[in-house]
Amino acid sequence: MQTIGDILLTRSAVETEPPARPVVYPLVPCCDTFTESLKGDMTFACLVTGYFPVPVDITWDISKGMQNVTQNFPPMKSSNGHLTSSSQLSILGTNVNGNRFQCNVAHNPTNTKTSKIVPTESLGQCKVEQPQISLLAPACGDGTITYPVELVCLLQHVKPNEAKVEWLKNGEKMNPSPGYSSAQGADGYYMGESRVNVSKDSWNRGDVYTCKVTHPAFATGFEMHNARKCADCCDPPPVEVLLLPPSLEDLYIAHNTTITCLVTNLGSTSSPEITWSRGSGNAKDVVTGKPVQQKNGTYSVTSILRVCAEEWKSGEKFTCTVKHPDIPSAIIKSISKIQEVNVQAPSVYVFPPSADELTLQESATLTCLAKGFHPSDILVTWTQQDRSMPPEAYMNVGPHQDPAQKGNSYFIYSKLTIPASEWQQGNVYSCVVGHEGLPMTFVHRSVDKASGKPTAVNVSVVLSDTEVTCY
Repeated sequence: MQTIGDILLTRSAVETEPPARPVVYPLVPCCDTFTESLKGDMTFACLVTGYFPVPVDITWDISKGMQNVTQNFPPMKSSNGHLTSSSQLSILGTNVNGNRFQCNVAHNPTNTKTSKIVPTESLGQCKVEQPQISLLAPACGDGTITYPVELVCLLQHVKPNEAKVEWLKNGEKMNPSPGYSSAQGADGYYMGESRVNVSKDSWNRGDVYTCKVTHPAFATGFEMHNARKCADCCDPPPVEVLLLPPSLEDLYIAHNTTITCLVTNLGSTSSPEITWSRGSGNAKDVVTGKPVQQKNGTYSVTSILRVCAEEWKSGEKFTCTVKHPDIPSAIIKSISKIQEVNVQAPSVYVFPPSADELTLQESATLTCLAKGFHPSDILVTWTQQDRSMPPEAYMNVGPHQDPAQKGNSYFIYSKLTIPASEWQQGNVYSCVVGHEGLPMTFVHRSVDKASGKPTAVNVSVVLSDTEVTCY
């Protein structure tokens, strides 16, 4: 049956204008609207355009019967005399998956019937990411617990902002339930948290506290995380043995060095049996410490083997064997230096402070550049008047692979910042660089206010005249 509007539109049309068939477009919500509508109503639309004259009949078919609301809008006339109509279908957002929605259009004046399926599969491209949930509780072995214990249920990367947090104690809902607050970040996602305080008696009794997070992105609708006193839930960590190579300072400057065997996660103060062996000769110079308690309640032991730097550089293998009642069988670890084929020595440059910086009379920045070296292991330190400066006085950036150089070479910058007054006093500052490619293992470049430019001294030539004993 034609409405009054249909009759008016027909009469206003030019009598000689031929009928036109409708074009049908099924429409789905954009991704942002889709994610926000997961828990509420989802709206699909059917756009019918370019037809003439009225009437046009728009209906919907749904593969699985469910409660829905349809709304048809009156036609609108365009400048070319053709008409456009639309219809909306609203359903619960959770009923979209596994369902098919079809828009049917019948236009009697042109004797045409058109059916279009709403492309809900395109909604699968909308990223509906699950929130990241962390339940923060005291760490295992933490002996500094403050009561009452505060548990924090932290939610990150939340979108849409429809998360609901409930707390359970031993499976029973807590009443009243602690509150939940959230805020939106610059990236459009939300972050939220909920906190609960646990009494000392409850925590030590081993009561289980559960953070239950409900969000439309979860397949089951919710996710739960539990927390309880750590002594009842955490297995002791396994015993580990680590072999630590010599430090670069010992290798390039002292010439005598050490290899360290570190045993961690021991469950008692009982000392492990630690023995050393090597590819050639005897491992005699060994110092093994006593068990030391760590923050997690376990114990660690360190055993140090003293060797000559040349023995390490030759590629000799050193082995540490550990036996202890906490481990079923001996743990054996070996270490040796990787022998590099293409060794390149660094070129070293030292730059004094800039005149512009000194004009401010606040600080003076000295820069040391080492470039073109391989492998990447390198030592860069500073001295003042031939006295070593503490590591916190300077900052090294690198080593990094040099894209401007052919081959596998590296570069490193070191920046030393000192008071401007010390530079004006004429103190001599030196950049000390150690690398296995250097003929005598390290070089020493100095700069001061008087000279105005760096000078190079191979200090290792002087040191090589002294007697060096290999252990």
